Amino acid sequence: QASIREYLEEMKKKSLLGERYKNKTFENIEIINDEHKKIVERLKTYISKFNKSNKGQGIYLYGESGSGKTLLTACMVNEFINNYVNYNANFYK
Repeated sequence: QASIREYLEEMKKKSLLGERYKNKTFENIEIINDEHKKIVERLKTYISKFNKSNKGQGIYLYGESGSGKTLLTACMVNEFINNYVNYNANFYK
């Protein structure tokens, strides 16, 4: 049976996030201004309240090239993966 760490790495690999983004989280990125802080808080709220009843609802990020859309999306993917793996690890203990 794979360890939680191995399973987490497997999920990150399947996410196809590049090396640059595979460990990015909301906790380890730089918040550049108040607007950026508000966006991060909204994304964190979305993730914390996400469940199957959210079917058909999503997040739309838009902005100029270099505004951080990919970075924020990577943070979301990693947060979802971490939440999923941790939930399953606790559930099956």
